[in-house]
Amino acid sequence: MTARFMRSDNNSTRYERIYTALALWMLAFGALVCVTPDVGAQGAEQSLSVMILPVDGGTQEGTLADYQPTLDAVSRTTGINFRTGVGQNYSAVIEALATGLIDVAQFGLVSYGLAQNRGGARFLAMQVQSGSSVYHAAIFVSADSPIKSLSDLRGKSIALGDPTSSSAFVFPLLMLMDAGIDARRDLAGIALAGSQANALRTLSEGRVDAAAGSLISYARAVERGLIDPSRIRPLARSMPIPNPLFAVRSDLPENVFQELRHGFATVHTDDRIKPEMLRGYGGNLVERWDTEVPEHVLINAIDATRRITPEYTAEILAIASRTRSRR
Repeated sequence: MTARFMRSDNNSTRYERIYTALALWMLAFGALVCVTPDVGAQGAEQSLSVMILPVDGGTQEGTLADYQPTLDAVSRTTGINFRTGVGQNYSAVIEALATGLIDVAQFGLVSYGLAQNRGGARFLAMQVQSGSSVYHAAIFVSADSPIKSLSDLRGKSIALGDPTSSSAFVFPLLMLMDAGIDARRDLAGIALAGSQANALRTLSEGRVDAAAGSLISYARAVERGLIDPSRIRPLARSMPIPNPLFAVRSDLPENVFQELRHGFATVHTDDRIKPEMLRGYGGNLVERWDTEVPEHVLINAIDATRRITPEYTAEILAIASRTRSRR
């Protein structure tokens, strides 16, 4: 039986209802899924639908390009074809997998946990880069800012990403908590930028004092020319966060799951697959895909996020709304 990430109170249930209502509203208006068919899927004996999280604020084509090489490689070695697309937002991807609208999803840690709580996710594979299965969130400030530590952010403003983003929302808020800062009362303002690239750009333009995102997204924004690295510096980084991963719907037939699992686990060993074909989050090269990550590793990491409760998140969103209305 697939493990579920359950809480001891009704917080997760209320949170799930919020996301369900939002996703159903988007579905009603045709905005839940933005899918681009995989040309190679035509005439395929087996085809699975895949949805990617809309990270970094890039174009749909750019976001697909990050993961499409790996999906193409797995397709080549297994014969399974993928119809790939990008979700309109994080909650859309969560709801699509939980309700069986798609077969496979790319998740971060927090969004995977939420999909588990919705009853619809089974771990498939986690990307490994340079021998590591973890990455780091960070809080950034301007290069010439007098801010030297997280505690100096008291009374300052910050730009955050999607509320279900591990590295642009949840873990940065935890970092502030650990520094003795309650973002609900100790910050001058909170901006919800939607994507990590937008959060960094908001900081670069001088509209906030700090911004949250992953170190990978920072490097990607620099590469794309969205920000000038001479104007922004990391202030502090988070605890290690499990790398982005793929998950499947919980009721995917077992034989299909095992075929997929074997495909991801062995794709890097296939002589037909060149190393540059394996890519993942941020378009970075992936050394291999680990399908043997123990469930308790993911559960323990998600447990670390429990302090960011649905009520806490709702208050942050309300503050962000008031901050925007004052602009």
